[in-house]
Amino acid sequence: LEVTPPPPQPVLEPAPPFALRSTAAPNVFEPLRDVSSPELYDRCIERFASVLKTWDFDLFECSDEELVWLLVYMFEDRQAHTMVQITRETLLDFFVSVRKYYRRNPYHNFRHAFDVTHACYMFVSQGGAGALLTHLDIFALLVAAVCHDVDHPGANNTFQVNAQTEVALMHNDVSVLENHHCYISFQLLKQRDKNVLSGMLPTEYKEIRKTIIDSILQTDMALHFELVAKITAKLKTLSKDNKPDRQLLLNTLLHSADLSNSVKPWKLALRWSTLVQEEFLNQGDLEKKLGLPVSMYMDRNNYNQARMSLNFYDFIVEPLFRTLSELLPKTDVLLQNLHCNRQMWTVAEAGMLLLSEPATPTDAASVESQSVHSDEACSADDIDDDERPSKMERAISDQAPSSRHLESLSRSGSFRRHSVDTLTSPTNGHRPPP
Repeated sequence: LEVTPPPPQPVLEPAPPFALRSTAAPNVFEPLRDVSSPELYDRCIERFASVLKTWDFDLFECSDEELVWLLVYMFEDRQAHTMVQITRETLLDFFVSVRKYYRRNPYHNFRHAFDVTHACYMFVSQGGAGALLTHLDIFALLVAAVCHDVDHPGANNTFQVNAQTEVALMHNDVSVLENHHCYISFQLLKQRDKNVLSGMLPTEYKEIRKTIIDSILQTDMALHFELVAKITAKLKTLSKDNKPDRQLLLNTLLHSADLSNSVKPWKLALRWSTLVQEEFLNQGDLEKKLGLPVSMYMDRNNYNQARMSLNFYDFIVEPLFRTLSELLPKTDVLLQNLHCNRQMWTVAEAGMLLLSEPATPTDAASVESQSVHSDEACSADDIDDDERPSKMERAISDQAPSSRHLESLSRSGSFRRHSVDTLTSPTNGHRPPP
């Protein structure tokens, strides 16, 4: 019998490298300056402590040194550190270490980690979630928030799987980056001088490790709709005495905080949107280079930031925060912010509001520090057609009301509920142009 030899197998290109920051990749951030100075902490708290307890807090006004100290303040303000018997110095060392393991991506960087932690802090301290959680839950939530995107490579799970990167192979294509973030987090926590869990009993450590891991894994967008369905079904029966219920709430809070850019005041929502768009375009460039399918909204030659934002608002963010506002009524102001921001994106999609272009690939390293908004605001109704481009370019800053203003209007009953397409701004009474 003649045996036909099998056809030659194609030579597989090696997977794009994915360096584990704990062993290979250098720290791309400049080292912090005088971060351990008590005077810096005092100045930082004096300057930011009051506004930190509002949704209007703008972290882009802070240095990284100040952000590290504000993390310490948030943990101490919730008395999270006392439950695990750790010192301020250990907290500080941990945050400084975590910062080193965040890459200098346009969006998924240390500032995003701080932003998510701040949102969790707000849910607990101002949103009413603290009454439904134990002190240990709150500590786990804040630690998970700080670590939830540590060592993010700037390209999402779809890219990791399609490119068959090292980290995708390691985690069998399942919640690839989320599993990696958990792994890096607990590698950091194994270091004695940075282990904020070192004062816990073995049973407590086992519980809090599971809580942190479950919370971070649930930030995978592939699990979004399942999570929204679960928390919606539990709105009337959620119990503080039930550990699975509290874990579901923690998962929802961290995931909501991860998506909270869209429900911030317009100036902040726009800036974060531009940063995430640039990271998407960088991924699209890499996908083209490797011959992979270019993900939606990631093609530098064919993208629509306004349409991407509107779809994200309507199908992802709005259902989540509507459910959250039913569970935690004090967060309703975020839903109002979302509706006002949607007006602005609708105007932008109509071509009547010019957005700053995302940075070019060569500018990506510095995009974080670029200004994407102007300080001068105007109303769309005040602009003549022949002047619209130049003046509308300056209309993207503070036209939408602040969250504090919305909150006061909500309490007084002055804010009228409308559909997202017909919402009238409580600031100036103008509807967006048709």
